[in-house]
Amino acid sequence: MQIITMYQSFYVSGKIKDVCRYLNELKKTYSTVKELLEHKLQ
Repeated sequence: MQIITMYQSFYVSGKIKDVCRYLNELKKTYSTVKELLEHKLQ
């Protein structure tokens, strides 16, 4: 039983890391697109 709980918490923390990485990628993409749009508008 203990191993299953450890595995679950490890799996969840891994998922959280994936979500954080995904959000960081979104932020990078967003700022890149924003810069491109600003250059186009100038």
